[in-house]
Amino acid sequence: MQLKGLERLLQFCELLRWRKVDHRIAQYSCDCIQVSLRHGWLPLRSILFVDHIEYSVFYGHEDVETDSEALLELIGDNA
Repeated sequence: MQLKGLERLLQFCELLRWRKVDHRIAQYSCDCIQVSLRHGWLPLRSILFVDHIEYSVFYGHEDVETDSEALLELIGDNA
């Protein structure tokens, strides 16, 4: 599944529900939606824009990633 911003928000949330991952959706600006989750011990923050997704995994730093396939693998690996 390729994630492309807001048009895939419902699919992304459905994946999280299916994996039983608690998540919170918030809108902090007019051009994106933020999905925050804690998957096991791992805190994640995904920001969905119209044309792309950015996410941060908190391993002690806050690097921003844009590879949605890696995000999906990360959620799957920690299920």
